[in-house]
Amino acid sequence: MPEITLIPKKEKPGFKISFEKTIFYFPITLLTLVVLVFLGFFLYNAMLQKSIESIEGEIKLIESQRDLKEDEKFIDDIFSLNTRIRNLKHILDEHIHSSAVFSFFEKLALPKTRYYGFDVNLADGIIRSQGEAEGYVAMVKQMIVFSESPEVKEARVSGISLSPGGKVIFSLDLTFDKEILLEKSKTKN
Repeated sequence: MPEITLIPKKEKPGFKISFEKTIFYFPITLLTLVVLVFLGFFLYNAMLQKSIESIEGEIKLIESQRDLKEDEKFIDDIFSLNTRIRNLKHILDEHIHSSAVFSFFEKLALPKTRYYGFDVNLADGIIRSQGEAEGYVAMVKQMIVFSESPEVKEARVSGISLSPGGKVIFSLDLTFDKEILLEKSKTKN
């Protein structure tokens, strides 16, 4: 005998995909999706146009508030400042550092040679000094060092004599390249 119940049995829902329904609903879904994307781009374009118009309005407002004479004055001030900086740089590059003569002379002087009576003519690039060497060989070595230096244009020795202690006394006239007095030549070394 069949079983009689008052509670109806639940049917399990089945998800059935039919080929005919798929062919029918797929183009409709695709068309709906394309229309939604198109509307999204249309709205996005409208918002961008409003933003562009707003920014253009702000640009026009700012340009209307600008004082063109003040802008020209500002540009002239910048060019004037640039010219002054260039002139100052030129002055500093060509500034003579007279103390550089001492480091130059110290670099070339041999340890066994002593100098005194130092006289410098910066305008002509000449150093006049009295020197004292241990002997003739030491004096000749010193003259070779001076003549081989690229900064020395000419080295002349005169008044060579012997001191009572047996040392060689001499006068030195040294013509040097005035580039050693410029700061920029120091930075190259």
